[in-house]
Amino acid sequence: MELGFLESLVIVFGVSVLVVFILYRLKIPSLVGFLVAGIIIGPHAIGLIKNISEIETFAEIGVILLLFALGMEFSVAKLLRMKRIVFGAGSIQVGFTILITFVIAYILLKFSFAEAIFWGFIITLSSTAIVIKYLNDNNEIRTPHGRTLIGIVLFQDLCVVFFSILIPFMGGDSGFNFTEIFLLLLRASIIIVFVFIGSNWLVPLIFDQIVKTQSRELFIISIMLFCVGTAVFTHKLGLSISLGAFLAGMMLSESEYAHQATADIIPFKESFMGLFFVSVGMLLNLNFAFHNILAVLSLVVGLFIIKTFVGFIATAFVGFTNKTALITGLGLAQIGEFSFVLAMQGRIHHLISENYYQIFIAASILSMIGAPFVMRYAPNIATEILKLLKLKNTNNRKKIIHKEYERSGIKSDHVIIIGYGFNGKNLSKILKEANIPYIIIESDFSVVKKYKQKGEPIVYGDATSTEVIENLGLKKAKMVVCTISNAITQRIIISYCRKSNPNIHIIVRTRYIKSVEDLHKLGANEVIPEEYETSIEIFNRVLSYYQVSQNDINKIVDYIRDNNYEALWEMNLDKKIHVDFSKSIPEIDVRSFTIKTHMDIVGKSIRQLNVRQQTGATIIGIKREYEFVTNPHPDFTFSENDIILYTGEPDSLIRTIDFFKNTHI
Repeated sequence: MELGFLESLVIVFGVSVLVVFILYRLKIPSLVGFLVAGIIIGPHAIGLIKNISEIETFAEIGVILLLFALGMEFSVAKLLRMKRIVFGAGSIQVGFTILITFVIAYILLKFSFAEAIFWGFIITLSSTAIVIKYLNDNNEIRTPHGRTLIGIVLFQDLCVVFFSILIPFMGGDSGFNFTEIFLLLLRASIIIVFVFIGSNWLVPLIFDQIVKTQSRELFIISIMLFCVGTAVFTHKLGLSISLGAFLAGMMLSESEYAHQATADIIPFKESFMGLFFVSVGMLLNLNFAFHNILAVLSLVVGLFIIKTFVGFIATAFVGFTNKTALITGLGLAQIGEFSFVLAMQGRIHHLISENYYQIFIAASILSMIGAPFVMRYAPNIATEILKLLKLKNTNNRKKIIHKEYERSGIKSDHVIIIGYGFNGKNLSKILKEANIPYIIIESDFSVVKKYKQKGEPIVYGDATSTEVIENLGLKKAKMVVCTISNAITQRIIISYCRKSNPNIHIIVRTRYIKSVEDLHKLGANEVIPEEYETSIEIFNRVLSYYQVSQNDINKIVDYIRDNNYEALWEMNLDKKIHVDFSKSIPEIDVRSFTIKTHMDIVGKSIRQLNVRQQTGATIIGIKREYEFVTNPHPDFTFSENDIILYTGEPDSLIRTIDFFKNTHI
């Protein structure tokens, strides 16, 4: 039996595990680790792997799975909710980056027209994997720059499909053939329409039958067949396998099986994508890169400047603050994983020479290695750049905010709400009912515009700016409530508020318990950690459902909160608050249900549905986009794509599914 291929896999995985582990300790994404591992074991370094063709076969599967997973992220509803960022900022970022790169490549470097456009394609893309992983790990998904980064990289990834269609027609001796490109795009559009029409009955029909078998193995195999089969189908029709995989994912994104399909496909995608990045690292010729280090570094610096500048312009154009725009631009200043895929295509179709290909590979890997560090220090870098540039609109913004504060009629003892997400909106409703004066500051201009029209005392600005927050009447305010989740921003705001007004009461939310002590030291009076409050609410509801005395439950809850949640942190409850449960609590079955556009439940409130009385199940939480709502109010109104979490007895869980699907009120 030939073991050459298996030996190569052992080497690849062995070195990858070691390198990824070391880089993990340095808080560098695993994606970079795979690239470094490929460089080390490749034919241009120590040469443990001489023939990379077999590894590249698995890498191609990785690309298919990556595009399939990407397609499942592109539900039409999601794109429409983020349309201002995705199609506004995204199109500006992609269009201007391609234009600037084209001008430099075509006029200064004397590339052909097709080559210059191709360079624009591969430079404009940023790493979705690095951006999303960093934002997730640092709890910045819901920040203004987090939402903008995600919107822009989603648009970039959407463009990948069209770039990959155009590249074959840009290569060769004929260069651009606009007639052929038009016919190809027309053909692709017809296929896309045909596939999506078919998806309305074909996908539900097939997968309804597969799901009824309750065989996880059959479900996974069917998903893989659907993904690869659609990719092969489009390839047979003269289009790219990338388009087929993307369409397959997009069809499933609108179905009830999207979440399970994503969960099942992720292990395969991660494994094969690891091999893809290892194979990319193997392509780097270290000797060539060393002898062309000036060209490599010039490309790194050039793409960093261009992408930061264009990202800043795109984000500022859709209404975000200068600081948010700069942080977003810095977050985009690296080459993306799909750029490697396009670069390989470009080399096949003679759009990039071997020398420039090696320069691009080297510069790309350097930009990706540096990306996590740039993103980590982006707020500090942005602050220094703004100070250096002394942007003209700073004083104007100060005057506008001060006028808004005066117009609100607030004299003193008001509440300053920082951030107008889900928590900020709920707080403002309660304050309004209680006749407590408040003013809101929000860095998303579209949110400010929308709620200002509704009469909310809301102003646009960056709360980390001392001038901005001072003009909200900080020294006369009674309380500051910081509802944003960005850790760095929180610390800046708390520190300044405490110094400016020693008597003000500061409440701040945080995602992690480890942040509580630091935020208290900076001056916060109360810190509410989301993950532990969620735990408290869940066990509160579970114990209540099992008829445990509410007095005993409150005793535990009060103890935990009074001791800064340390009882949960250390998994230890003091004996003095011990409650004698007569029986141990059995495992609770928690189910989820995703609300689709056509369902009658959309627009109905929990009170209207009366779920507990109708089914016996209890709703314990609602996930809406990036927000998770525990203990939803009876007047909470359901929207499409909300995910309902509920629990109860087995029979009630079954009844609940039918109730949600078929309710008519």
